[in-house]
This record gives sequence, C-alpha cells and structure tokens, in this order.
Amino acid sequence: MILCGWGVNMEIIDKSIELNRKMAYVGKLGKSRESFCLEYIKKKQTYIEPLTLQLLKQIEKEGKTTPCKQGCIYSTCCHEYVDANLQECEAIVYYLYQNENILSAFLKNYEIWRQKEKEAVELYKETEILRLEIRAFNKPPIQKMERLEHGLPEQYFNLNMPCPFLDNNQCLIHDVRPLTCVAYYSVSPLELCDPLSAKRPRIKQSHEIPFLSDRTFYYAKLDFPSFSLMPLGVYRIISEGYSYLSKIRGIGNIKFDAMQQPEIAAIKI
Repeated sequence: MILCGWGVNMEIIDKSIELNRKMAYVGKLGKSRESFCLEYIKKKQTYIEPLTLQLLKQIEKEGKTTPCKQGCIYSTCCHEYVDANLQECEAIVYYLYQNENILSAFLKNYEIWRQKEKEAVELYKETEILRLEIRAFNKPPIQKMERLEHGLPEQYFNLNMPCPFLDNNQCLIHDVRPLTCVAYYSVSPLELCDPLSAKRPRIKQSHEIPFLSDRTFYYAKLDFPSFSLMPLGVYRIISEGYSYLSKIRGIGNIKFDAMQQPEIAAIKI
C-alpha cells in the first residue's frame, strides 16, 4: 500500500498514480465503476439545487444575508475541515481523470497540503473516533459534541491549509464539490471572512444531508457510510486505487476481483 506521508519515494507514487488511472475504468468492474460515477454526479447535481435553495430560504427567514459566491476574494471556507463520503471521492476522482489540467493542479497543490498532512490526519483520526463514540450514546455527552462540532474544526482551520482544489480563489471541482461545501454559508459581512479579521464569520450549515448516508456502490453495498477527510480520500484513491478501496468494510474483495480481470492483468507501465 502506498502511504501519502513523509519520506515517501515520489517516483514510486507517480508510477502508482499512472497505473491506477489506467486500471480505473477497464474491464467489467471498471465499466461499472465509470457508470456509477456518471450516475452519481448526475444525482448529486440534481440534489444540490434544492439543498441550496433550502439553506438560502432559512438564512432569509432568519433575517440574514450571505456574501458567499464562487470566486470569493478570501476563500476562507476553503481552509475549513471538509469531509466527503466514498462515493463523492470516487466521483471527484472520475472528474479529475476527465480534466487533465485540474488533476495536475490538484497533485501539485497536494504537495503543499502534505506539509501539514500529519497534523491534519491526526485530527481526522480523532474525528472518526469521536463519531463512533457519539453513535454509541442515545444522548451524546455535551463535551464530546462540542469537541466534534467546534474544537476539532477550529484546530484544523488554525493549521492554515488551503484546499488543494483551490486555485486563484476558484474551486477547481465546483461542479462535483462535496455536499459539505454546498451546505456551508457565511451569514456575516464579507470583511469578517478576511483571514486577518479579529473575528470569525458566523456560519449557517446543514448537518442533515440524507444523501450522504447512502451505502450503494458499484461493487457491493457498503457496511456503513464511509467518510474521509476529502483531499486525503481523493488522493488515496488516485495513488492507491483498489488497494485503498479494499480497506473499506463491505468491499474488501474488490482488489482481488479487479486483479482477476484480464484487461487489468494485461496493464503494464
């Protein structure tokens, strides 16, 4: 398994990225994977519009407005902790494979993101542990909820890690961006979004997005909804391919089955 951390031989990773891209959509499994991504992107884009309208109506009902728009001059929200489910990460990877310039920009920006990756991954691990602990309670402890909803996101924001998909204040994957991003709006004056502002903007965010709980997948139904820190999840699919996917509960045989297909077995670099 290729790990995306310190001390990794980049030549090996580059070859792995090339190999996983060649294997992604060939053979019967690959065709199912491609069809799934296309359908998922279509369903998600259909879901985005009503979700956006719902949030904007709630903001208006509360007597507030939002300065948020694509190409914001500060892009402060693009420094926030963003998670995505496995399906979203797969769809983003598909989008990258169809847009060579965006894929190249992401891989270049990821090298910058990697500089603080260790701290980010530690926060991600704590987030996952807290989620599991909270699920075990009918009434989760306030301290744990506070840590999950405020403490951890604040720590991540303070790492000052711009999203690897941010380029000149533009989201490179706006058409397939995570629903976490779609459901996130500032309800403060634009100047509070300035990183140099002494105050943080107030945020209106939807935490209930049933679409994200979907467990359907092109190989088999997932045992549980699978989430990851979005840039990390996308990068691991690109760099590790089926090896990474086989670590996810419910689809553990995916690498074995993929390697049995003659179209994939014939691929060489």
